Order: sequence, then structure tokens, then C-alpha cells
Amino acid sequence: MPTIHSYQFYRMPFLLLTLGLMTGIILGFELAQWTDPLFTLSFVLVALFVFHQFIGIKNNLFWTISCYLAFTGLGLMLQLSNDSEEGIRSFEEKYTKGDFTEVSVEEIGKMNSDWIRVKGQIQCVYHNRERQPMNLNLLLFVQKEGFVLNQHDVICLSSEILPIENKGNPGEFDAKKYWSTKGLKHIAFVGHEQYILLDKSEPGLFSGFLSKSRNYLKGIMSAHLKDPYLGVAMALVLGDKSELDQETRSSFANTGATHLLAVSGLHIGIIMQILLTLFTKFHRFVKRNIAIIIVVALMWVYAVLTGLSPSVTRAVFMFSVLSLSQLISRSYNPLNSLFFSAFVLLVLEPLVLFDVGFQLSFLAMLGIFLFYEKIEDAVVIEHKWLNFMWKGVAVGLAAQLMTSPLSLYYFQQFPNYFLLSNLVLILISGWLLGLGIFFLVVGKIPVLNMLTGAVFSASLLVLLFSLEQIESIPGALAVGFSLNFWIVIVLTLLVMVVMKTSKKRLLYASFVGLFILIGIIQWDRHNNLNREEVFVMNYKSPLITFRTNDLLYVFYDAYRNDDPKMFKLVNAYALKHDLPIKYQKIEDRRWKLNGKDFKLELYKKREGVYISVNKKKYLVLSDRTSIDSKKDIKRIALPWSQTNADVSLIDGAFKIYSK
Repeated sequence: MPTIHSYQFYRMPFLLLTLGLMTGIILGFELAQWTDPLFTLSFVLVALFVFHQFIGIKNNLFWTISCYLAFTGLGLMLQLSNDSEEGIRSFEEKYTKGDFTEVSVEEIGKMNSDWIRVKGQIQCVYHNRERQPMNLNLLLFVQKEGFVLNQHDVICLSSEILPIENKGNPGEFDAKKYWSTKGLKHIAFVGHEQYILLDKSEPGLFSGFLSKSRNYLKGIMSAHLKDPYLGVAMALVLGDKSELDQETRSSFANTGATHLLAVSGLHIGIIMQILLTLFTKFHRFVKRNIAIIIVVALMWVYAVLTGLSPSVTRAVFMFSVLSLSQLISRSYNPLNSLFFSAFVLLVLEPLVLFDVGFQLSFLAMLGIFLFYEKIEDAVVIEHKWLNFMWKGVAVGLAAQLMTSPLSLYYFQQFPNYFLLSNLVLILISGWLLGLGIFFLVVGKIPVLNMLTGAVFSASLLVLLFSLEQIESIPGALAVGFSLNFWIVIVLTLLVMVVMKTSKKRLLYASFVGLFILIGIIQWDRHNNLNREEVFVMNYKSPLITFRTNDLLYVFYDAYRNDDPKMFKLVNAYALKHDLPIKYQKIEDRRWKLNGKDFKLELYKKREGVYISVNKKKYLVLSDRTSIDSKKDIKRIALPWSQTNADVSLIDGAFKIYSK
């Protein structure tokens, strides 16, 4: 067995166990097609650890490695048993277009103006008049008109079920990977006439209570708050973003304040601190240990009232573990408690490891535990309020240091003035959360509810105005980052070494490595921002984009200019590079544009859209004519076309030029 001096396993046992579990889950997710050999490997790894314990080898390094590998094996088992590859193969063998499917409604999610997102489970497929049992998760977008479904209802579905695939357009959200991390690999769009109800399930007492509670709380806010304050208030206090407009979302994202709009660790931490501070005023009647237990219980009540969403549940659980650990153990170690909470969450739901919210929340807490004291001690401020503000900045900086590499990887942008927005949040977030909860409590009391609502609206106005001013500062948002995951890992490790090591040589080497890596990232960003590109987009009609370093030209079919999907597709590409968009209709005329090293010519004829780049010619085929027979022209078929062309857009956008 390991000794405390050689490896402090008993001080932080869940560090090793959780890292092993994470490794196994990642291997199981990435190599899911090799289910049988991976199951065998997982059993072998666990068996080796048991054998090591049985024979009693006292080599610390060997014990550590075997323990890590055993929990890697456990992670493999959990992920593989949770994986749906076998169900997918069975479904794809038995299902054909036109078959009816029986689907149970597992979860009703967010809605927009036209569709409601539903998670379902396929129970069977009716193929060739035979009922084929199934067990496969399904993502449904059900038309809002006539929607009558509840959780646990069973429906018969006639909509076509398709694999979730990306369009392959630049700047596109990776929907395939995102939904696969949620255990969803198939999708169906369901009109109100494409399903019938087989079994109606009335809401249970608990779910009915949750629904009524949320509707009651939303009603209080809707009665006294107007847009845009209503959307921010509902997101801030209830975790409901359905009323947020895109402008407000962008303002929060561009200033690094998005985390305020999701009920998560930040909110739970602030609310717990407010409640504990209130209990200190009554320390004669309520001891601290009792106060902590009461506060933890109240946090779970708050989680229930906000709908027990996964992010809130995870945050409350993590803070519950951290708080109660202080009561249970005299040798309290916050890092061990943090890794223990992650371990439990991963055992219960392995796919939570791939949830961006979980990753960022966990890393933020890890950064605070690792870096906060060092950052706070770096500046000594005697003034009480200035010192309070500096402590808040230190917390934000510690969290940002740990989460920035991963944020750059996912969002490809960085809010340069995050410290300013963080300072605003420090000054007002606690007040807003406390006031918002108080507002819900007094929401039905005449006069008091109006006064509280007015103060709440004014406070939200201050928040929005402050963020808008920060966003308007030149250079507020840096875009164009493109990191691979290995750079994220190395960058994070270098930051940890720089902040924690006391060895000068290692510190200097880490600083050098950090500067070199940042230089590589910035050089790659410079090239991304200054690259000129010409794409034919994967879209139902001819859609050609030309990107310069300061503008995105979009040439589109004049007859199909009202499709919101086109604007969404183009906006995603422009947003990635923070570019304004200039739309041009493709008509019977010639367009000529000059790049740095090339000339673009574009015109439309009966057979399609001709494109010429430095004398290389392309033809995006029309749906109305036959194929052009010239051999020097590369022919491009639209994604739905069955034409035997040189390139089909069904495989993704076609890059004509990039330099």
C-alpha cells in the first residue's frame, strides 16, 4: 500500500480515482465501435488491481498506476454500458423510411417561436407489419401548434428519423458532436399531424408541483417586469433563458458575463454566502454547523423551484459536498471534496463529462482553490471596501486563468475586458440575486411588490448599461482563435505550473513555454483573421461567400431570399470572424471582386452560377437545366441533386479558394 510520504493518496484519494474514471469514460466514448475488446480490457484492468491487492506488492508507484488503471477500467465499463451503439445498429438494420415508430416522451425541453424540443425514446419500430422492439434515444423537434404532450406520454410517429449530421459549412455549430455527448444520435422533425397519442400520462404530484411552482414564479416576474429586464431576471434567478433576446445574449457573451445568465455555481455560491451572512446575525440562536445544514437544505429547495435542471443540480450537489465536508471531516481538503463530487456525478451519468457547463464550472472551482490565495496575497489593500473588491477580482481572475484555454477552444473568442465586467458583477450580482429572490417572496403583496419590482428593474438597467459600455470599448472582443484540444491541455498545465511551482528553473521553463504557445496561438489567429476564402455553401440553392479581412460578401439566389435558415447559416460564419455582412442577389449580370492575390468573377446563366477564380472555372448547377459539357469547368451539384457532378454539396461546403 502507498505511504503518505511517497504519495499523499489518503489526503486526496479522489484526485487519482476521478482522473482514472475520466480517462476511461473518454476512451469509451471515442472508441465506442470497439465495444467487445474494450469491455475485455476494462475487466482486465480491474482484475489486475484486485490481484495486486491480493498478493500485497508494496511498491508505491506500481500501486498508484494499478489503482489509476483500475478506475480507468471502471470508467470504460460505465461509458460502454451507457453507450447506444448496439441499439443504433439494430435500429438502422430494421428501420426504413415510411415505417411508424412508437416513442415515449422522456423530457420536454426549450421552445422557440415554432418548435418545442423533446427528448424521446424509441420503444419499437413497425416494419413490414411486424413490431420490432427498440431501445434508442431520439431528439424530436415538435411543432408548437397543437402541442399537447406531457412527460411519459407515448406517441406513434410517422416522421422520418434521420441520423444527426452536420452540414459541413464554415462557422457551423458542431451539432453532431454536441448531441452525441447527450446520448442522442438521431433526430426527427414532427408536424402536428405527424403523430398520434397512444398513451396519455398525467403529470405526477412532484412534476405537477414543479410545473405549477415555475409558472407561479414566472407569472410574478411577468406581471411587474418588462423586456429586456424580464428576460435577464428570469435567466438570473430561475435559469430560464426563453425570454432573452439575441442582442442581450451577445452583450453578455462579448463581455465575458454569460455565466450570470445560467443558474450555476456562481449563483449557488452567492446565495449560500448571503444566507450564511444572515445567519451570522443570529449566531446566539443558531450555531454555524446548524446554519450550514439549513442553508444546504434551502439550496435544494431553490434547485427544485428552478426545475432541477442538470446544471443547477450539479452546482447544488458540488456546493453541498464542499459545505458538509467541513462539518464531517476535521482534515477538510476542498480539492478532494471537489473531485469527490465530480466522481459521484460521473458515476451517475458518465456523459456529464462532455457537458461544457460541467467542464467550465469544475475548472473554475479548481482555479479558485488553486490560485485564489496567491493572487489575493499579491496585492495588499487596507481599505475595507477596496479590499473587498480586490478579493472579488482575485476570485474572477483565478477562475478565468483556469477556464480561458477551454473557453477559447469552444467559443473561439476572448473578452479582453473581462476584469471590468467581473468588477461590475462583483458589485451588483449579489444584490441582484438577493433582490430577485426577495421579489419572488413578496410578489403577491400589494405595493411592496411594485416597489421591489421597480428597484429590481432599475438594478437590471444599471447592469445592462454597464455591460453595454464595456462592450462598446474598442477591442472589447478578440475573435479568430482556433485551438486544438492538445494545445488546450498543454496551456492549462503550463498555467498551473507557473502559478503553483516554487522551483525557479521549472518556473522559467514554464514561462518560456507559455510565451511560445501564446505566440503560436496569436500567429494562427492572425492568419485566420487575414485569410481570404471563397466557399460554395451546403444549401438548397446557390449560395456563395467571399470573406476578406473586414467584410463577408454573400451572393444568393434572388428567388429564395426569405429563408431564415440561410441567414442563420451566414450569421454563424460571420460571427466566428466578427465580420459585417454584405448581401448581393445573383442576377443576370457579372460580379467582379478583387482579393489580395486573386480575382473573383461570378455570374448567372440558365444552367447555373458560374464562378471564376484566377481563371479556374466552376459551375454551381441549377435545378432547371442539363449539365454543362465543357471539360475545363468543375461542376458542383446542390445537396439534394442526383446529378452526376464533380462535387456534391451533400458532403459539405466546397472551398474554392483559401489563402
